[in-house]
Amino acid sequence: MDEIQNTRKYRLLVVAPQGIHLRNFLRRIESETSAVHLITTEKSGTDYDETLLDFSFKQLQNFWKTPRAIRAVAKTFKPDVVHVHQLNSISYFAVNGMKGLGIPVCATAWGSDVLVNPEKSSTHKRILRYVLNQADAFTADSKEVAEKMKSMVKKELRISLCNYGADKPSISMPKENIIYSNRLHDPLYRIDKVIRAFAKINQQGDQGTWKLIIAGTGSQSNSLKSLVSELGIAQHVEFQGWVQKEQNERNYARAKVWVSIPESDATPISLLEAMYHGCYPSVSDLSSWREWITESENGTLVRNVDEPFFDGVLNEINPEIATSNRELVEAKGSGKAAALCFSRLHRSLISTAN
Repeated sequence: MDEIQNTRKYRLLVVAPQGIHLRNFLRRIESETSAVHLITTEKSGTDYDETLLDFSFKQLQNFWKTPRAIRAVAKTFKPDVVHVHQLNSISYFAVNGMKGLGIPVCATAWGSDVLVNPEKSSTHKRILRYVLNQADAFTADSKEVAEKMKSMVKKELRISLCNYGADKPSISMPKENIIYSNRLHDPLYRIDKVIRAFAKINQQGDQGTWKLIIAGTGSQSNSLKSLVSELGIAQHVEFQGWVQKEQNERNYARAKVWVSIPESDATPISLLEAMYHGCYPSVSDLSSWREWITESENGTLVRNVDEPFFDGVLNEINPEIATSNRELVEAKGSGKAAALCFSRLHRSLISTAN
């Protein structure tokens, strides 16, 4: 961090939708050496100066009003770098608003904007290609996302692998026979498959000593609770709803296993948090996750979610794996590593522009 503190203060214009990703990013770029103005969709509740704009394509006037408003903020704030989030309408409006100002623009991919949206329609694909051709630099949280971005255009892209990083654990508790799930209760995350797999190990003798804690909410919350009742495992499953940071960390600290089996994903912070807390990961076999998990070495990659995928997992858990996972996150996926990655990129863009 010394190299960050020993450099001059720079001005950063952040353009992003309101939400947890933006809050995580702001925590990583907060520094005595950076001044931030935020352009977002609704009040952030932070102390930053902010401008609220509409990034929807549904309003025809946004095609000229939103870029014009971004440009006006930039001319007043005079940023050294513009950092925009999501390679969709938000980046489209931002790069158009910044044309001709000579200020470098960095765009952060969130995953679905690159891996999923372009497959929905030719319009989504054209928007992504346009942004990739217009912005000066990019960040992605996995090699899979970065490679997909590169395949979309002919120009050579400048992409840094930066994630938002996991906070160093502040709570230490004895591990218990707990499997922890904290993804959204939506079809993408297949929490129903987690419940069914847990029900199968729960029927196996002493395996019945295990407990499944399900945090989070979503469109399937009620149906998931009904499924637990139907399977007769209600006494072994705890639904906690949406948990605050402290409770989430306590769950990680207690759990021996963390499970997440989405159909697709980039690198979720929850994976890094779980590994940082010494949980054994049982996760989807996704290319972005194979950048962190090596089968049978530091986690289990689930290839068939309809099989009893917890079988064998409970025998893989040992303190050495927990230690190596903590060390891996400390080196590549910590909040400190994230702050350094973003700062280096911003400084590099500034020096190149000058």
